[in-house]
Amino acid sequence: MDNTETLLQSLSVAGIGVVSIAVGSLISRGRRPILIGFSFVVIGSSLASTVLNFPLICVMRFIHGISAGVLVSTGAKVIEETTPSNIIDKGFSASTNLFINFGIMILMLLGIGMPDDTESLRTTNFWTVFYLLPVPF
Repeated sequence: MDNTETLLQSLSVAGIGVVSIAVGSLISRGRRPILIGFSFVVIGSSLASTVLNFPLICVMRFIHGISAGVLVSTGAKVIEETTPSNIIDKGFSASTNLFINFGIMILMLLGIGMPDDTESLRTTNFWTVFYLLPVPF
């Protein structure tokens, strides 16, 4: 794996790390507008990540990570605040982590279809499936 692949793989995680510092003050301004707004940012950054322009892909993956971090934090808080206390112990408290891990499993299964050698990786467009997967969700 070369530095290009490592950079692309770590930019979303770096975005999540950056936003985790300030997400508490951000979601205190209103959870619903934040959820709706950052959902559109995730869709836009996912679509823009499929353009064959390396600097644009890097920026969009970082923005995607920021948006994903906000959505995960805000979504968990909304579920915690809106679910009635008598059913919170029936699976709703663990639903966020369950769906996140399910999504990670799907991406790892999709990784089976990726070519192993770098030259085949440059000629295939299968990587766009990974970047477009968040759009329908």
